[in-house]
Amino acid sequence: MNRVVAVPFVLFLLVSLSACASYQGGPGFIPANPEQIAEWQLEGDLEFKDKNTKNKKIYFNYVSIGEDYEFQIKDRPGGETVAVLNGVTDSNLLPEYTATSDSLDSVLPIETLRTSLPLEKMNYWLRALPVSGEAKITQKKNAPVSNIKESGWDIHFQDYMVLGNFLLPDKLKLQKDDSIIKMNIVRGDTGYLSGPCPDDLERPKQSFVNNAREEKVKKYSTVEELVPSDGSAPPPIWIEKTGFCQQLYKLHGKIPDPKIGLFGPKSVMWKLVSPYSVASTVPGPALTLQFYHPWLAKSVYDSSMVHDDFLERIQRTGIGFGAVIYGSMPQVMAIAHKMYNSHSQIEGTLNRDIGPYKKDSKYRATEVHAMLWILASFSDALVKSYKKYEGYLSDEEKEQFYEETKLFGMLMGIPETSFPKNWTEFVAYNDAMRKSSLTTYSYEGKALSDRILIAPNSWLIPAWWVLKNLTIADLPQEVRDDFDLEFGFFRRLTGAFMAGSITIASKIFPKFLSYNPLYHEANARLEGKRANWYHKWQIKFGLNVDGLVN
Repeated sequence: MNRVVAVPFVLFLLVSLSACASYQGGPGFIPANPEQIAEWQLEGDLEFKDKNTKNKKIYFNYVSIGEDYEFQIKDRPGGETVAVLNGVTDSNLLPEYTATSDSLDSVLPIETLRTSLPLEKMNYWLRALPVSGEAKITQKKNAPVSNIKESGWDIHFQDYMVLGNFLLPDKLKLQKDDSIIKMNIVRGDTGYLSGPCPDDLERPKQSFVNNAREEKVKKYSTVEELVPSDGSAPPPIWIEKTGFCQQLYKLHGKIPDPKIGLFGPKSVMWKLVSPYSVASTVPGPALTLQFYHPWLAKSVYDSSMVHDDFLERIQRTGIGFGAVIYGSMPQVMAIAHKMYNSHSQIEGTLNRDIGPYKKDSKYRATEVHAMLWILASFSDALVKSYKKYEGYLSDEEKEQFYEETKLFGMLMGIPETSFPKNWTEFVAYNDAMRKSSLTTYSYEGKALSDRILIAPNSWLIPAWWVLKNLTIADLPQEVRDDFDLEFGFFRRLTGAFMAGSITIASKIFPKFLSYNPLYHEANARLEGKRANWYHKWQIKFGLNVDGLVN
């Protein structure tokens, strides 16, 4: 195919699919009270100037847990910590100082930092809060605070950013006599710094977090245990809150750098998910395979907004998966709790026999076998889509991807012992599930499959037609047959043409255009920078958030 013809078509295809997967028109953002933040951190740069010091810049990370704070000084944006000032909020004592490098004084004398920066009050001012009732606050009706005058300081808040559920300043100017401090906040986290679960939840025993000791007693599930050969359904395993948190504590001990997150730029997960060619084509087959599980289909059909607001459902799913894959560990843990709390409310009983699942038997979204199939269908579709559009994965990469997939599953609360032992057995589990009565036709599954393949708006019909053709082409034949998804000559031809066009585009376009914006935003976080305007615009347009993982 001539590239001059192919490039404009495929560019439209990729942009349309990315918009389809993330369009949203929900209610506006309502920020929570910043006084509710118990632990948080902000990263950025600071310019300091007084009568003796002219425009010196440092890079920092401010961490607050309870009343204690740390002001970590970096050697560069997103770099290593070279010094730490720590103290107690609203204390009259100067912060304590610990240095890990002797190069700091060449940038800004440490005594100047200790005596001139009002670090003991930053816990409040960085949240646009007054320290005391004597502060003078300037604020227009229904608008953020624009100015605080307190303790001789004049603090001007020039702009704000959304962090989690909160609206916090991202540009501040503090002035007192001849001292001027300009702070530019690049990113932050608003929770889960000291641990992955609230303190009132039971922590696991030492053997759970000691990886070496745990490995000696680990017992993986076999394919026969997960997919009984006699056609029966495996006994349900419910994930309770304590067990869910035990898995999070295991993850918390496995991840060496919380800023990188669950996977990071060296992971196979990022390699597979980041190209638009894969990210845009995986959701259709993965969701359809999930609906092929009658228990899952029933729970989604009875409880989901997919009937009334399908685009909203897609947008929320995109936010959740995007934050888990690309977010920092505090962001990942926040999403994990949100998903668990949402899923734990989904339960019911079957109104008829469906395959091996009997009438009046209970279903819950937080069940190990159901979640394992969600994970398996997603992983299977991801690997096949990458192979189809991007290229070859080595056996070593597949095993690494499987280990990363297990991290994702543990985040959902799946015990590590419930997984098949390795990638080969995981593939065997996928095949066994599709051939067993555990996955089969159900009215609810068929209705959901039909729903996701119908354009929700008239202006999305062309993009949805592409999505439908690619989805049907990537499904196993038995799923197409059971869900009455026609795959004749014309659909085969158009599917092959579309797949070829996407493959060409993935080779032609640079990563700046061909990789999804969350990938770029996450890399900017690791470099201690903001994402560029183009990728920020894509995230705002698609997910209706100012930023997701940075």
